[in-house]
Amino acid sequence: MLGFGGVLGGATSAFYWQHCQVCPFTQHSRFYLFQPEQMQQLDDVIFEEVISTSALMKSDSRSVRRVLRVSNKLVSSVKELCSKKWKIAVVDDNEMNAYCLSSGYIVIHTGMLAACENDHQLAAVLSHELAHVLLQHQNLQLSQEMVVDAALLPLTFLAWCVGSSDLLSVMASWLLTKASSFAFLLPYSRLLEHEADHFGLFIMAM
Repeated sequence: MLGFGGVLGGATSAFYWQHCQVCPFTQHSRFYLFQPEQMQQLDDVIFEEVISTSALMKSDSRSVRRVLRVSNKLVSSVKELCSKKWKIAVVDDNEMNAYCLSSGYIVIHTGMLAACENDHQLAAVLSHELAHVLLQHQNLQLSQEMVVDAALLPLTFLAWCVGSSDLLSVMASWLLTKASSFAFLLPYSRLLEHEADHFGLFIMAM
């Protein structure tokens, strides 16, 4: 007769494999915790936060027209990307940052636009970010973080129980979080960035 550990292990394994899909581009089986509808809701909240708290360039500005021109060429070359209804926000500040949300949002700062001396350089930046969308990296990253956080809960609880003082318990919890980041999250993040570099080149070439 299976004990509690066996039942829990079986249920965990079934849950994991139920949420695994083979990426059609990398041919790797990966764990996607969130459904497209959930990612859409999350992206809507993030994008709404950006447009409500940031100084944005007007839609007819030269910066927005430039991003539209370059992104349209890139998106139109990949059917999995052109099926999305893309929205663009150009944030007016000096931050050198750009990112795409999986549901079809492009956010880029004028600091990054200024660093891109021509449309080819801008295409390289956007292709990398679009590759993250193509490979569902946002979902993968969030899923990985959720798994690590769930695995840390029992250890964090144990640290608080056995700690001789509140300070010691806080330090133990902090060390557990840092260790998990170095052991799991950072290497995984580097893997996803490498994939985005690789597939970004394909998007540019198409």
